[in-house]
Amino acid sequence: MAQKKSRGKRSAVERSIEFADEINSFYGQIIKEFGGCSFLVYCSDKVERRCILRGKLQKKVWMGINDIVYVVKKEDNDRQGFIELKYTQDEIKVLKEHKLLKAFEEEESKQQFDVQFEE
Repeated sequence: MAQKKSRGKRSAVERSIEFADEINSFYGQIIKEFGGCSFLVYCSDKVERRCILRGKLQKKVWMGINDIVYVVKKEDNDRQGFIELKYTQDEIKVLKEHKLLKAFEEEESKQQFDVQFEE
């Protein structure tokens, strides 16, 4: 009989945090999912880019809406880019402590108070 594999959390391997240089790489938040590992990402320079998930990550990392990712823009097109990695919750806390995710916090506060009621 085949043995059952234990399905717990993976060992917490700490990796070094990739910081964006704000020239060719940015922090991004996934807004919309398209098919074929393609996403619409709102970047920290307040530009929406259509980004493709890097091939190495396609079957290893699952992306969803509102995930914080590291985006590298294409050299020939400013409105497109590649998703290089997805930040974990611990890494997001560190980025917020360094105040590097201000653009996303401003957008969240705008969305909270932008409620309209019908009478």
